[in-house]
Amino acid sequence: MDQLRSKLRKAEQLFFGNYKAKSIFIDQTTTITYRYDASHYKLTVNFVDQNGNSIEPDKDTDKYQSVVYQTDSPIAHPDILHYTYDSAYKSTKTDNPDTYLITDLDAENIITLHYIANDEKVTVKHVDANNYSIGPDTTFEGKFGQSITIDATTDKDHWNIQGYKATDDSVSYTFIDGVQTVEVPYTQVFTAPIHYVDNSGNAIDPNLLTDAPQTLSGDKGENVEFTSPAIPGYTAFSDNPTSYTLIENDTKGVTLRYVPTTVDITWETPAGSDTPVLTSNAGIPVAGQPISADDPTGPKCQQV
Repeated sequence: MDQLRSKLRKAEQLFFGNYKAKSIFIDQTTTITYRYDASHYKLTVNFVDQNGNSIEPDKDTDKYQSVVYQTDSPIAHPDILHYTYDSAYKSTKTDNPDTYLITDLDAENIITLHYIANDEKVTVKHVDANNYSIGPDTTFEGKFGQSITIDATTDKDHWNIQGYKATDDSVSYTFIDGVQTVEVPYTQVFTAPIHYVDNSGNAIDPNLLTDAPQTLSGDKGENVEFTSPAIPGYTAFSDNPTSYTLIENDTKGVTLRYVPTTVDITWETPAGSDTPVLTSNAGIPVAGQPISADDPTGPKCQQV
């Protein structure tokens, strides 16, 4: 008897009929009629977004739909907050169906309804330590629930701000509903100029400083460490400073002194030529330098 009742309940099909059951408590000549009205089957419904990620429907949205056994039953496409039903998604028996027919109660009767997350926008503000805006805002667009990274690459037009640096290398954000704003914090960058001079106090030719930094930068009061860069034809003084404390509106900066490098050179006349050329035994370039220090516009050294 229990087995029969279990089958009937599982099917939830509409059954009308008379069934004889033996019971030690009832006269065996008695006919018992069981009436099962279970024509509606609870069909499991999954909700997913445009990326196939599961959506948790509103608390008032049932994860099951009632369908009639062996009958083409209409399928509802309920509204879900922050999402829009994807009516363009290709409909199949199990994906975005308009109707559903149950023919096998032992089969996995599950359908999936597809939705698209609503479009959202967020305004990115670039602010200093006092929460004042220090540059243009940036607008990012995305879908509800989508996560994005805001950094120098994605915010390339506004991330780098003269005189400031972002506190973090990147900021993560997930779109929500409604008006959205996210702030990227910055700290002010303080700079100090670097002056390169020879042992006479004269500025070294800027053409020789292409690989040498021109400024120090960091936070106000920060003690920045550095080394004297190599300059062709010069040797840095051993007592040059190796650190400097940054202050506001610093125009004095730090001075690094150099002495012209002394090298052994020889005159050589290449085979087949009557013109001697100057070469460096130490391997240090001398090409382009005046042969005589007293005649800077005169003949220049050549290198072979």
